[in-house]
Amino acid sequence: MSRLQLKTQLLTERLKPSEKVNEFIRRIVRISEQMKLSGKAADEEDLLLCLLRGISTNPDYEMISVVLKNQDGLTFAKACQRVLV
Repeated sequence: MSRLQLKTQLLTERLKPSEKVNEFIRRIVRISEQMKLSGKAADEEDLLLCLLRGISTNPDYEMISVVLKNQDGLTFAKACQRVLV
């Protein structure tokens, strides 16, 4: 896949209705690793955006997404930890 296709895939990923959030996070990380291998790693903001947009479509995680979006200095790793708790 081209870098543009991978970035598009990253930014359009969503948590599936029957999917566990840890599986969704693994999918994000897998795409990120593919991007890195293709020559350009995903930046922190893209990873965070993918996570927060992806979980916001699931009613169980919608409020968590809203709360996390309003936190300054949040990293992808910290957001993952908070979502998995």
